[in-house]
Parts: sequence; C-alpha cells; structure tokens
Amino acid sequence: DAAIAQGHGLFETVKAYRGRPYALPDHLARMSRGADALGFKAPALDEAAASIRRVLEANGLEDSPTCRIRLTLTGGVESPSLFYEASACPFHPERAKVITGPFVRNDRSLLAGFKTVSYGENAVATRLTKAAGADEALWSNTKDELCEGTWSNVFVRLEGRWITPPLSSGCLPGVTREKVLALAPEVGIAIGEVPIPMGSLSGIEAAFLTSSIREIQPVVSIDGRPLAESGNADMEKLKTVYTKLVASSL
Repeated sequence: DAAIAQGHGLFETVKAYRGRPYALPDHLARMSRGADALGFKAPALDEAAASIRRVLEANGLEDSPTCRIRLTLTGGVESPSLFYEASACPFHPERAKVITGPFVRNDRSLLAGFKTVSYGENAVATRLTKAAGADEALWSNTKDELCEGTWSNVFVRLEGRWITPPLSSGCLPGVTREKVLALAPEVGIAIGEVPIPMGSLSGIEAAFLTSSIREIQPVVSIDGRPLAESGNADMEKLKTVYTKLVASSL
C-alpha cells in the first residue's frame, strides 16, 4: 500500500454532534486540494455524508453528544481507497499546557498545508510532549517563526494584539482556525495574520489553540511560564460565538 510504503495519503478529522458532522464541506474541500496535489480524487459530499451516517450507526454513536470521525484517503493513484472511522472524542483538558522544543515544520515542503498521513514527526512530538507533562507542542518553521501546534493552530496575544501565523508560515489551513478568524469581528476582536518570531514567545500575554476536536482551547502556560488571565474575556466571547455557530449549522 502506498500509504505504508510512501506515506501517500490524506486524512480529515471531523467532529459530529449527535450524529451530525460539523463543517463537512470545509473538510472535504481541504481534502480535495490535497487530493489534487497527490493525484487522488476526494469523495463527493453526498457520498461522504452517507458513509458517515452508516459508520456512526454501526458504532452506536449516532446519538452521542459528540464523537470523532476520521476519513482516510489512500491506496495509490491508480486504486485509491477511502476509509471511515468513528470513535469517542479524545480527551482535551479545558486549558492546555504548551511547550516549545525541537519541532520544526518545513514551510517550503511540497506538502505544506496538506493533511497527509505522513505524521511520523507528529507522533514523536506527541510522545515528547506527554513526557514533559504538557498537552501540546508549538512548532516553528524554517525561518524560526511560530507555525502551529502538533495537532492544532495557535493564536497568541502580543502587546495587547491578537495574532496568528499566516498560511505562508506552513501551518495547516485549519477549519476551526478559519471559522475563528471570520467570527472574531462579530464580537469586536481583531486578529491579524502576521509572522511571529519564535524569539517573541516570551512576551506572549495570552494564547489559545484551535482544532475541530478541541474547538477553542485556552493555553494556561508556555514552557512552564503561566500566562495572565487578561485574555480570558476575549476567549470566552470567541467560544460562545463559536458554539452558537456550530448549533446553527447542524
């Protein structure tokens, strides 16, 4: 299989709420962009939605408050295969302890920004993160700029301003990241997409992580340095408006 031999494949992780997958078109659009690069063809929305219903029912999760769905597209250019999995959402604490370390994304990679199955680096980073007693690690890129978390996008507040790494940093174009950027102006929060030197991380006043499963997760500390609570009000506003968006979209 090309996925095993060459890491040739793509995946998406979707969160379902009582059997309804959230933002499925956004996830499939991202998979389609990656499929174009790898020579695959992503599933159509109707096909994916029907398959997700079947796998949720088969696992008795159609009425679960939340669950995790994984779509994996692999098998080679000539005979691609699509797999669907459904399981309980992995646990994420209310607030994350974050570390930095020898974690570097190649922002010049041909696969930068695609959600491929070539996640060996992520597996090693996860092990190191857990060994350090933390919940997530922050990655730089080859320019020594903040890129993303191992399994998340990251937003930080520096000098009173909320910012997040731009897509040019090599970070994944996260679905939740995009939703937060669109929602922020509705609650009076401006978020800039600008390069963030790793050397400036010591000045971070507040931060939060985003992903489909964790949604919006405040960061309580970076490398053991506690963050102030000054950004909590903004994060609560974002969490509230995001929850409303999810509810209105299901």
